[in-house]
Amino acid sequence: MRFNRLVLSGLLLSAAAFGCKSKESAVFDAPATTVTITGPPAGVIPAPPDVAAAPDSAERAASGLACIVLRKGTGHEHPAIYDTVEMYQVVWTTDGKMRMNTGNNGGAPVEFDVTQSVLPGVREAIELMVEGEKRRCWIPGRLAFGEAIEGAPPSSKPRGTLVYELTLVSLKKAAGLPAAPPDVAAVPADAERSPSGLAWRVLKKGVGDKHPQPNSIVSLLYTGWTTGGKVFTTTARQGIPKSTKMTSVIPGWHAGLQMMTRGEKRRFWIPQELAYRGQPGRPEGTVVFDIELVAIAP
Repeated sequence: MRFNRLVLSGLLLSAAAFGCKSKESAVFDAPATTVTITGPPAGVIPAPPDVAAAPDSAERAASGLACIVLRKGTGHEHPAIYDTVEMYQVVWTTDGKMRMNTGNNGGAPVEFDVTQSVLPGVREAIELMVEGEKRRCWIPGRLAFGEAIEGAPPSSKPRGTLVYELTLVSLKKAAGLPAAPPDVAAVPADAERSPSGLAWRVLKKGVGDKHPQPNSIVSLLYTGWTTGGKVFTTTARQGIPKSTKMTSVIPGWHAGLQMMTRGEKRRFWIPQELAYRGQPGRPEGTVVFDIELVAIAP
């Protein structure tokens, strides 16, 4: 059976990245032994009997993701931001229709960046896994391509809950990510605060008296952490500033950047209501950003 390439790409990748590479080998080297991981066969694979809904025994996350472990892994580390994984994937809709099978990719696993290349729910599931593990996960529409709406026109991307069988063949950890600051867990007593709940500390003074305006374009170096110390975004990997419109940043950035001058660096503690507000695939709760304002235009 031939599958629509757009649907196949969409299930595996987000709109931001389509750079998957295949590997000829699907071998995972465990510390003591070598385990050969066999991928799914080519063709249409029948849906599992529980495809319609996650069983009561499934592990459930606050996001709505539900998973069962089909095979325990032999690794110890979990994938995270910018890590590279090789995986096998099979995807069905809850009516049992198969929508993707990487077994049709010549029998090879697919390699991709965990954070930049997958749907929010798939990323959340992958971050729970270790090498050698196989999971079946029910990913709600809000973490995939959107909820199914009765009477809506047909789309090339499947709506509603998707059921993924994921096999993590190998994991390559990213290097060079900024370490979390020692005060990442909570706002320190000497930080400055605004009535909105935004808190900050000046790490390096800027020059001049020009501040970004609500409609400015700014060039920034930044790293964001959760209060647990996990990096979730950074410009450090590329080592070059990123330009963005003030109108497109989160409220905490919008308020904080307008206090800064060129060359200034601040650490911000941004509460959820000024950060991502529960958006799927985004960090929940307070986030911490180190931001350096490189340039302002106009």
